[in-house]
Amino acid sequence: MEGTKKGDKKEMMPYIVVFIISIGFFALSDRVKFTQRKPVVFVAVMILCLLAGLRAESIGTDTKVYLVPVFEAAKKCHSIGEYLNSSFHAFTWTTNYVKDLEPLFPSLVLIVTKITGSLYCVQTVLELCAILPLYVAVRKDKNTSLWMAMFVFCMAFYNPSMNMMRQSIAMSFGVLGFEYWRNEEKKNAFICVLTAFLFHRSSLLILLIYLLYGYVVKGITLSLTGNKISKRNETPRMLIAIGIGLAGMLLASAIVLALSSFGFGQYLSYVTGKLSFMPNQLLIRVPQIVLIIWSYRYLKDQRGDISFFLVMQVYVVLFLQFTSVSGYGGRIALYFAIFDVIVIPWAMGALKPVKSGIIIRSAIILYYMFYWWFYFVYSGTHQTVPYIFMN
Repeated sequence: MEGTKKGDKKEMMPYIVVFIISIGFFALSDRVKFTQRKPVVFVAVMILCLLAGLRAESIGTDTKVYLVPVFEAAKKCHSIGEYLNSSFHAFTWTTNYVKDLEPLFPSLVLIVTKITGSLYCVQTVLELCAILPLYVAVRKDKNTSLWMAMFVFCMAFYNPSMNMMRQSIAMSFGVLGFEYWRNEEKKNAFICVLTAFLFHRSSLLILLIYLLYGYVVKGITLSLTGNKISKRNETPRMLIAIGIGLAGMLLASAIVLALSSFGFGQYLSYVTGKLSFMPNQLLIRVPQIVLIIWSYRYLKDQRGDISFFLVMQVYVVLFLQFTSVSGYGGRIALYFAIFDVIVIPWAMGALKPVKSGIIIRSAIILYYMFYWWFYFVYSGTHQTVPYIFMN
């Protein structure tokens, strides 16, 4: 789909209006009494979910590819077996079955469909599953700016969440699990990882992220020797972690092929082909990297894990290179990019001195607004603009 034409500019207005209202309510929630916070947050979250729920079937490529067929199968079926064996066609001539999808997605669609019979309700609930874990994750850190975190989500991840629904839910649970992991709540972290995996198999990457966090920040070894590296200097561990990411990128096709017997073969086309360096994929991450480096010395004393988030930025750049192989290849990078909802508010809040901080904050906000316009409006990425309401 081409970018929005001049006559279609009004069709991006639903996003702009909803973003302004929702982010405004998120900002307000930090300024009202504690007893009033839940209703304010409820409005902020639900207005985003309702916009996703009211969208037409043409909004988001994967809406028609798998959501609508699964929804229709759920409406027509009279038994679980009939539902799971329902077939549909995606982009290829091959036949797909509901049972081939990760179990939690069709289960959720079936439950909501049987209760409501409405695609609108199904889409609303799916968006809620993508937003709510992120909100909980951000709220676990009382010092993180909620409105800024949700601003980053709206500008970079909201539109993709209406297309790659299963992965977006998995990514959100990955972030929530990470918050549990770094707070030593390992049981809750693994529950989140399992939930994410049952929505999208590719979320196995989340385990790698958790291990990298332990290695970079806490000095836990990734080797079989059991020897720990000194925690005093994180730079060697950061470089080794980046090396692991580079090796993973270069060997991705072999790794996926080796895991094909475990259900990962479907991702082979994402990473198999001629891999070329794409400077534009580095360019779009420069503002985030510069912001984190700029605030690094201030965050280092406040939050010892800022080095891990800098490594995550490098991973985003590395795995974005798969866009040169496949239109879907870059989706891998989103598992690392989603952590922007945590680190960007940190970095924005740590900027000093005051005058330069105001300038940089304004520049970052403008950058994210431009990013949203360029990728989702002008370029038509994820096919969510122009917005069309459901008939």
